[in-house]
Amino acid sequence: MYCCHKGKREKTTFYITEDSGDAIFGLPTAQNLKLVTINCQMKNYTREMNKENILQDYSGCFNGIGKFQGQYHIAIDTTVPPVVHALRKIPISLKEKNQIRVG
Repeated sequence: MYCCHKGKREKTTFYITEDSGDAIFGLPTAQNLKLVTINCQMKNYTREMNKENILQDYSGCFNGIGKFQGQYHIAIDTTVPPVVHALRKIPISLKEKNQIRVG
C-alpha cells in the first residue's frame, strides 16, 4: 500500500491484525516519510582508539573505586541460599553470522 505525507510517497507493507489500535509504521517507513529523524553526534576522534588513549582522554571516568563518597555497605541476608540462574539466550539479530546454528 502507498502512504503519503507532505508530498512524500512511500510503498509499505501493512499487516492486518484483530486489534482495535492504530496502525503502526516501522522506523524505515517513518524516516522515509520524514515523520521521524534520528539525530546523533559523533566526536571526531583523530587519535588511535586504544586502551591507553581512552584511559588518558577519559581519566575522570576511571579514577578511584566507584563514585560514592566514603564507604558503602550492601547487606546480604545469609539465610537465603545462593542460586545460579541459567544463561539467557542471545537474540539471533545480535549474533554474528558464524555463531548461528541451524538444526
